[in-house]
Amino acid sequence: MGDAQVFRDPGGHFIKGEAEDGDTKTGGHGTGVASIAIYGDVGQCIKDKIFQPQTWLFSARVTNENNEYNPDFLLDKQLEEAINYFTSNYPNCKVINISLGDSNCIYRDGQKQFRLAARIEEIAYKYQHRNIVFVIAAGNYYHDAESKELIRQDYPEYLLNDDARIIDPGTSAIALTVGSLSMGKGSTQYHEDACRNAIAKVEGYPSPFTRTGFGVDGMIKPELVDFGGDFILDRDRIIENEIGASAIVLAKDFQSGSLFKAYSGTSFSTPRVSNTATRLFSKYPDASSNLIRALSTNAAKLPKEIPKELQGNKNKNNRIKIYGYGQTNFAQAAYSTDNNVVLLVDNENIEIGNFKVYEIPALPPEFLDTKGDRSISVCLAFDPPTKHTRGDSYLGVTMEFQLFRNIGSEDLKAAFIKSTFIESR
Repeated sequence: MGDAQVFRDPGGHFIKGEAEDGDTKTGGHGTGVASIAIYGDVGQCIKDKIFQPQTWLFSARVTNENNEYNPDFLLDKQLEEAINYFTSNYPNCKVINISLGDSNCIYRDGQKQFRLAARIEEIAYKYQHRNIVFVIAAGNYYHDAESKELIRQDYPEYLLNDDARIIDPGTSAIALTVGSLSMGKGSTQYHEDACRNAIAKVEGYPSPFTRTGFGVDGMIKPELVDFGGDFILDRDRIIENEIGASAIVLAKDFQSGSLFKAYSGTSFSTPRVSNTATRLFSKYPDASSNLIRALSTNAAKLPKEIPKELQGNKNKNNRIKIYGYGQTNFAQAAYSTDNNVVLLVDNENIEIGNFKVYEIPALPPEFLDTKGDRSISVCLAFDPPTKHTRGDSYLGVTMEFQLFRNIGSEDLKAAFIKSTFIESR
């Protein structure tokens, strides 16, 4: 723990107590999120019997003892005050994990950006020079069905309902938004009970509570997914935070009980991505926030198994709404190999209305001669100004790329310049 501070509402009427009192009545939600941010996979740490912190944690309490926040206070004061305090006093504090959301603010197509999400964009743009990466939970959805058994029957299609869309502030364009995956496990406490079954069941299937995209202006949201747990269906009862089906975290009340606790939710898939982003900053301390976002998403892949309802080209859009780019991988993001080479350009400025040409080095013969499908992935990340009053063009600037082959860079530049000249006339 590097530091822990309370950022109170004016007058201190809403938030009482100290930094450690933030999740007193919620069973240790913040402690659980923090443990994953520091250690990554806590369950694996237990198996390995090694707890080696991978990051430093700086805790900013902006909620009351019920883990509730006041949107107006958070917008007007708390959020920027917290970010400014930690990034000013600890220059290496670059990843902001936000495992909270407002379930009353569900995004709908054509809607304007939410206030808190827009505020995050403003802060990110203001602190561009500090290269901050925001990682935000997509939010949790609870499917309302007449019979709980219908939840199993409706899964995973109900995740594409309008009510299951991402919530504020997960719609933030500059942030990495994170959905949740099942770990493919059932109850370990009642594993012989045939009536207690996980809903998703399969590792890599979307968690039955995850929220889905798209975001503002059709943005891919969530961009990433990671393990956040499953729900157990016991006859006509939904059981959350069941041991075996949920993420294992450190417990807040360890002195009166266990060292560990089970939790499910996108709140706990999100810090896994934050952990990866922080470790990437440790490996590349001079990297920009855009580079970390690009590396994280470029290394993402779909799980080996996905529901049949999301397979195939006809279900591509629905698949993207749920999985985004997929689940990221630190090793893939951090290292280049003979078969996976990352070519990067960082801190590049391109004037509005202009273009730049980047040449990919000669491809290896194996890539050209081997039969079958091969691919080249291109990933762009940028942090443009935003226009929160607009619903149809929230981003003030957009980017695109085109990939060409068998043409020299000078000929390509000449063709683009000629095309631009003709269009301008």
